[in-house]
Amino acid sequence: MARWLKIGVDTPNKPAIRNAARDCGCSQGDAFLAFFRLYSWLDEQTTDGVVATDREEVDAVARIPGFGASLERSGWLSFGPDGEGLRVTNWEAHNGQCSKRRAQSAKLMNALREERRRAGQPVRPLPKMPTRRKDG
Repeated sequence: MARWLKIGVDTPNKPAIRNAARDCGCSQGDAFLAFFRLYSWLDEQTTDGVVATDREEVDAVARIPGFGASLERSGWLSFGPDGEGLRVTNWEAHNGQCSKRRAQSAKLMNALREERRRAGQPVRPLPKMPTRRKDG
């Protein structure tokens, strides 16, 4: 099952991405890719936006030196004393439990359906999606 991140179409042009590109001496596209790498990794590491990590690891995950410090200056991340312990600003608004629960629920339902199929029990089919007519 595919996993998803909620990323707005305007994210590549947000000031934090532009600032990271300038701060790190890379293109906006590279800064956006670094953001995507980081947030994909964070999605695997945390459900509440808090991770026991430091700026060096954030930079390694993003593959751009200084990326974590740049996002911290932009207010997207905050690190604890001595640059350790990461908190993602507004994590719940973008990557909260609701989306994780939906994904986990879908995975569980797929597993239950497969179990029923193997046991020869009836499985309720998914509803059919309406099709569009192709008359020009």
